[in-house]
Amino acid sequence: MSMPAQSEGDKLHVVTSDHMSPGRILAGRTLVWSAALVLAVMLIAQALYEFEVISFGFETWRPVLYAYLFWAIAMGVAQVLIRGEQGKRALFVLPAVLFVVSMVIFPMLFGLYISFTDWNLASVTGRKFNGLDNFRQMLSDPFYWNALKNMVYYVAAIAVEYTIAFGLALLLNADIRARKFFRVALLLPLMLSPVAVSWMVGKSMMEIRFGPLAKLARFLGWESPSFFGTPEVARLAIMVMDAWTFIPFMMIMILAGLQALPKEVLEAAKVDGATAWQSFWEVIFPLMLPVSITAKGTISAANAASTISVLVQPIAPMVTWVNGSSRNWPTEPPVAAIPSARLRRRSEKARATAESTMGNPQALTPMPMNTPAPRCRLNSLRPRPMISRPSA
Repeated sequence: MSMPAQSEGDKLHVVTSDHMSPGRILAGRTLVWSAALVLAVMLIAQALYEFEVISFGFETWRPVLYAYLFWAIAMGVAQVLIRGEQGKRALFVLPAVLFVVSMVIFPMLFGLYISFTDWNLASVTGRKFNGLDNFRQMLSDPFYWNALKNMVYYVAAIAVEYTIAFGLALLLNADIRARKFFRVALLLPLMLSPVAVSWMVGKSMMEIRFGPLAKLARFLGWESPSFFGTPEVARLAIMVMDAWTFIPFMMIMILAGLQALPKEVLEAAKVDGATAWQSFWEVIFPLMLPVSITAKGTISAANAASTISVLVQPIAPMVTWVNGSSRNWPTEPPVAAIPSARLRRRSEKARATAESTMGNPQALTPMPMNTPAPRCRLNSLRPRPMISRPSA
């Protein structure tokens, strides 16, 4: 029995490999290797010039950047010349790869290079090679070890957040009552920005005098509930606010991964007699590893810098200024308030006016008895940060 003839429309679905001529392939390879050679020569020459090994070179790294752009364009053209249609498909991925190289790999290598130099931007001599002096100074700096300890705590906090988010995702993926309500309720913190959370929780609810959490802590027996008075308590409070903000984001990513799991695999595990723990540890968790790595990596990239930057800016005290004198709060703030330049000028002007009128009695105008006293003007001052620096 003869096969039916293939119609003209069916040929559109047939994918065939492109036949590249040897001359075209050779031209593509020559182009990409020539551009790579030019980039390598300029990079090595500029590095030797920076280390003062050779006396000729460029004043800046901008020509090396131009060589990199030329190599990137040559790479894209060479892919089309060598691979044809498949090379055109690779062009969609190539910009992302080059962007990662430009914004991640090159800055990392440049940062490693300047770590071996003494670079003072205010100096006219520029960078100077100092070997391992920066690393010795870093290891002897107590703030470095404090930052390293904070990083360890933050990584541990991310692990705890991931565990809680995974548990909530498993709960919301199960067939429970009011599942839609709990999904919406648990996603509400995700709608708030970290800055808003810092103001609502850190500035209001954890306020040492009138905050509801501070009042609850006093009711439970904590005499002075200062959530940001010591480094340990401040670190824990920031981790709690960070967890309340980012656990819903991690939870929704894991929930999406759980709903995308193939049902046949889970049903086969039940048929084989696997318990709930065995199904989770040997089936669900291995299949969820890509989603878990993405979720934890995203939370690691979203640091708590915005939260901390808001918390270290205390609410400015209200100070009453009358002829250069000040009356602070009934309870003195932890740090001295620094008057603004405008208030200082007004105070100096009032003092100069008072001194000039002291020797001229005619300049003094008596005030009627029924004249009301002038109002005190409240001005917000800008104090220094109230949070103490963490100890080494």
